[in-house]
Amino acid sequence: MDFSLDYTDEQQEFRKEVIAWLDEHAPKALVGSGVGVQGYETGDMVAGGAAPQDDAAEAAGKEFRRQLGEKGWIAPTYPTEYGGAGLTDDHAAVINEELAERGLGRFRSLSLVAPALLAHGTEDQKRRLLPSILRGELTVWQIFSEPEAGSDLASMRTVAKREGDEYVLTGQKLFKEEFYDADLIYTLANTRPGAEPRENITAFLIPTDTRGITIEYRNLGGPAGEQRILTFNNVRVLPEYVIGMEGQGWQVAQTTLELERGGMGSLGSGRTFLDDLFGLARQTRLSAGGS
Repeated sequence: MDFSLDYTDEQQEFRKEVIAWLDEHAPKALVGSGVGVQGYETGDMVAGGAAPQDDAAEAAGKEFRRQLGEKGWIAPTYPTEYGGAGLTDDHAAVINEELAERGLGRFRSLSLVAPALLAHGTEDQKRRLLPSILRGELTVWQIFSEPEAGSDLASMRTVAKREGDEYVLTGQKLFKEEFYDADLIYTLANTRPGAEPRENITAFLIPTDTRGITIEYRNLGGPAGEQRILTFNNVRVLPEYVIGMEGQGWQVAQTTLELERGGMGSLGSGRTFLDDLFGLARQTRLSAGGS
């Protein structure tokens, strides 16, 4: 059995281009830190779970993200008009692997709101929001869980009632403390009380400065750390902030969650692990008398 990873000639030529670009643009202080990409795109924790220690590192990370975003390499397979590069999955695999080789991680936006917008958003939402999100000009909190319901979407209690040309949101969301601030909240609410769970949820992308949104902190102590409780108190939201159609939130959320659980299909930082695993398999086979 052959455990080797095979790449096409085109992939290997493209890899040379990616390596040369990263050698020139990746800030030396961030290589191996996990900060340059994952820590500043949509606020996902950096490698090791630690926030950057100084403003210089943060500035370097943001500038690197901006440069990578200009090339469309944050979302290589996305259309160019939405902030991508219009490349193939093979190209994307190479980019993610070379970022991982330098400890720069993967852009978290690709498993949060960006795929939901790409699949379900309006043309205006995609053109207006996706490029800014992928370049880190807009940061997003993904908040699905609730204090009483956890991550069980069928038990969600946050309600959004339609009143004229607006939705009025009431309820609470719960999420782990992060070290960054956000411009937008990607969340879910019940817009059809009494309907089937998969037909009563609507997805929203709400500016954090909308009137009626409050955030409080709860210190749990120990490894659990600190949580944030976000309260919607009669928050008025225009339909332009709905992702997809009313009642389509279950499908929108699954688009996000499937990718978050590994559906992107790239080895990324797992390539080193697989190399080690394949090496062990070869050694085990040889020691057992295999060929």
